[in-house]
Amino acid sequence: MDGVEYVTKNGIMAGTGKGKFSPSQGMTRAMLVQVLYAAAGKPKAPGNPFVDVPKGSWYEESSAWAVENGIVSGYEGKKFGGNDPITRQQFVTILWRYAGSPEAKTGKYFSDRSAMADYAREPVNWARAANIISGGEGNKFAPGSVVIRSHCAAILKNYMLMGPKSLDVN
Repeated sequence: MDGVEYVTKNGIMAGTGKGKFSPSQGMTRAMLVQVLYAAAGKPKAPGNPFVDVPKGSWYEESSAWAVENGIVSGYEGKKFGGNDPITRQQFVTILWRYAGSPEAKTGKYFSDRSAMADYAREPVNWARAANIISGGEGNKFAPGSVVIRSHCAAILKNYMLMGPKSLDVN
């Protein structure tokens, strides 16, 4: 079963409307925290601290929950950047925080490790060691590349199948 089939079958991600999943569409920060928030059972969240999250928006609760639980910290000036495309290094860092910031095992590094932001190095090491992510051609992680929906689905499937602290699937 591929990632898209897995996440839709288990109610982790939904389509984009009219029976489509839109696998090549880029993910945004708001989309990712909404997916994790839904997987956590949509717990009540305090008021949203971000100045750029519109009141009543579809991601207001999820972004408040994510900051309350240390999953995201946002940008300078109390901005969330909900419509910003999410990069691979941001995605993996958010997932690592969702998992409780587990210690990363050392091992073989990606060849473009020097291009990663400092904050992403431990999360990326963790995700690689746990077989949640893999590199592309030339053993590159491509930290600044935008995550598309099909890649998000594959990463979430790998994460969910890894064991403890995985996303709750009913």
